[in-house]
Amino acid sequence: MMKAKFSNSLITSALLLLSANATAVNQMASAENYIVTLNMPTVLSNESQSRADYHQLVANILSEQSGAETIKVYFDAVQGFVVKATPKQLAKLEASGHVASIHKDVSFTPQKTSFVFNDWGISRIDQRPEGFDTTYEPYSDGSGVVAYIMDTGVDLYNSHFDGLLRSNGFSANDGSLNGNDCDGHGTSVASLVSSEKFGVAKKTQLVPVSIYKNVAECETDRPNADLGALEEVHLSKVLDAIDFIQQDAQTHSLPSVVNISFTWWAEGPRAGEYDIDDIELMEVALQSLIDNGITVIAGAGNDQHDACWNSPARMSDVITVGAIAKEDHVAIFEDNLGSPSTMTSYSNYGECVDIFAPGSGVSAASIRFSSTSFTGTSAASPYVTGAAALALSNDPSLSPAEVKAQLINDSTKGAIIGLDILPLATPNRLLYVGSEAGGGIVTPPTCETDPTLCPVTGEVIELSNDISVAMNGDSQSEIQYSIEVTEAVDQLTITTENGTGDLDIMVKFGEEAGRSNFDCRSQASGNNEECIITNPAIGTYYINAYAYSAYTGAQITATVQSEVTPPPTGDGDLSNGQQVTGLSSTIEPLYYTIDVPASQTLTVAVAGGTGDLDLYVQANQLASKTDYDCRPYNTGNNETCSLTNNSGSTMTYYIMLNPYQAFTEAALSVNF
Repeated sequence: MMKAKFSNSLITSALLLLSANATAVNQMASAENYIVTLNMPTVLSNESQSRADYHQLVANILSEQSGAETIKVYFDAVQGFVVKATPKQLAKLEASGHVASIHKDVSFTPQKTSFVFNDWGISRIDQRPEGFDTTYEPYSDGSGVVAYIMDTGVDLYNSHFDGLLRSNGFSANDGSLNGNDCDGHGTSVASLVSSEKFGVAKKTQLVPVSIYKNVAECETDRPNADLGALEEVHLSKVLDAIDFIQQDAQTHSLPSVVNISFTWWAEGPRAGEYDIDDIELMEVALQSLIDNGITVIAGAGNDQHDACWNSPARMSDVITVGAIAKEDHVAIFEDNLGSPSTMTSYSNYGECVDIFAPGSGVSAASIRFSSTSFTGTSAASPYVTGAAALALSNDPSLSPAEVKAQLINDSTKGAIIGLDILPLATPNRLLYVGSEAGGGIVTPPTCETDPTLCPVTGEVIELSNDISVAMNGDSQSEIQYSIEVTEAVDQLTITTENGTGDLDIMVKFGEEAGRSNFDCRSQASGNNEECIITNPAIGTYYINAYAYSAYTGAQITATVQSEVTPPPTGDGDLSNGQQVTGLSSTIEPLYYTIDVPASQTLTVAVAGGTGDLDLYVQANQLASKTDYDCRPYNTGNNETCSLTNNSGSTMTYYIMLNPYQAFTEAALSVNF
C-alpha cells in the first residue's frame, strides 16, 4: 500500500487554519461583559417603549459593526444595553457617536443591611407613647399597591405570603421570571412589608426581584443548597433588576413602592470598594424609577457612620431609614449610650436619614415556613416601605415626594433617645401609622389652606431669646423676623432646622434684611441654616427667611449668649509660617486665628494623621459649618484653603477644624 503524501502547500494551509482558530479562541477567551449607555436623541417621544425600541435598534447596529455579542437590552431605567466584547470590539464601540459611556460589568455585591419571636416592632409604630402593646391597628391596609422587593428573592412557597404574591417575580441573574429565595434575607424583608402575621401593609401585593445568583438545589434540595454560590452580584444585574421594575410597573395601573435593604459605599473611608461611576450609574437608574412615580425606600446602613456615605441612602429623593432598638434608643454602639441593656450596634445616622423605624430583634418570616428574629436597617426599611404602601392605598395619586412628606409629617417627633450625642445632627422622627396618621392628607399647610400662616404685608415677627418659632413658607416668599439685643453680649446665633423644603436666611443689623442686603447669609441645602454674629451691637437684628423652594415644618431660634466659652485654640493665635502638629479631636471643633496684612494671600493647610477632618476658613468672624469663605471638604485630613486679603488693611482670619469623623495626629500650617 502506498503511503499518502502531503504537499508543503497543504501542510502550510492546515497550519494557518489552526493558527486562525487558536486566535479566534483566544479572542473569545478575552471577551468580557460591558454596560453600554447611549446618547439619546431629543426627537424621541417621551414614552418608555420608544426609548426601549431605540436601545434595541442601536444595539443591533453596533453589534453588527463591532462584532460584539448583545447580552441584554435595557427597557428604560438604563439607556443602553449589555454586550460581550473583546478589546478590539470594545475599541469600535468606544469610537461610536451613539455611545455615551461604557462600564465594565464588575462585581457589585452590596452590603446587606442586616445581621443574623417577638412583635415589638410592628406594635410600636401604631402608637405615640413609648413602649408597645400586643395590638397593631394601622389607618389603612395597603390594598391596591404593589411592593417590589429588590433583594435575594422571596420564598415563593411560604404560607406567610398566601394570596399576596402578584407574580413569581424576576431573577436578574438569569433573566427568568422566578424570584425564589434561597438565602432568606429577602423573605424576611418582604414579610415586614406585607404578610398577615408580620407585615405593616397586610394587603399589599408583592413582587420579588432577585439581584443574586440562584442555585438549582433551591428548588429541588433546599436544605443542601450551596448558599455560598449565591453571594455574587454584578452591576449589570442590579441595573437589570431596576429596569425590570420600571417595565413591570407600566403593565398595571397600581401605585408602586420599592424596598432596597442593601447599601453600597459611595463616600468615606470605604468608598474605594466600588467605583463612583458605577454607583452613579445605578443612582441614575433608581432616579428614573422615582421620576416615573415609583417610591423608593432604602436602609441607611449598619456601619455607625454618616448615612450620606452610602448609596442609595444618600439620594435626596429616596426615603432613607435608620433603626431603633427597644425603648426607643437609636441603634448605636452600647458604650456610646451608657450600655443600656436594649442597645445594639449598627445604625447609620446624619442628615440623610429621613426617618427611623424598629430594627432590632423584630419578628419576621424566614424560608422553610419558619420565623426569625431580624436585626438591622434591613429590618427598619421594610417597615417604612409598608407605611408608604399604606399612604398610597389611602391616596393612590401621591407622588414619591408626597409620600415622603406624609411619612415625615405623621412621624412621632422627639421620641428617639441618643441622637443628641451623635457626631452629626440627625432628624428625630419615629415612624407612625396609627389612627392619627395623615390618611393621605400630605399637602403642607400654606396661607391658602390655613390663613393663620399668612404673614401680614410688612409684618415683622418678633423673636424671644432662645425660644423656637414654627416656620412655613411658599416658594420664593420672604418673611421677616427680628431679635432685640438689649445689652452687650458675646454672641448672637440664629438657626433654622427641621421640616421639608429649602429655606435660606439673611441677617442685617438696624434694617430689614434682603437677599442682597445682609451682614450674614446662610444658604445651605435644606432648612438647616446658621448665622453667628460675634460681639453683636445693641439694637435690632432682622432676619429674612427666603424660600428657595416651599418649606414646611421648620423652626427658627435666635439665641443671645453672654460669656460664650472661648473655643479651644491649641497654641493660641497663629503667626506666619507656623505649624501646629499632633492635633486630635473626636466631636468638638478646633479653632485658630491669624492676622493677615493687606494684599497678602493666606494659605491654610492640614495634612497627615488618621480620620477625617474638614477645614473651614472665614475672614473677620468665627467660621462655622454654614458660614465660611473656604471649605475644601475632601475625604481624609488633606485639605488646603488659599484666600487673598483685598480689604486694604490687616484682617483676622478664623480657622475651624471640624471632626467629620474623629481625627488624630493631624498637622496645621499657615503661610502668607
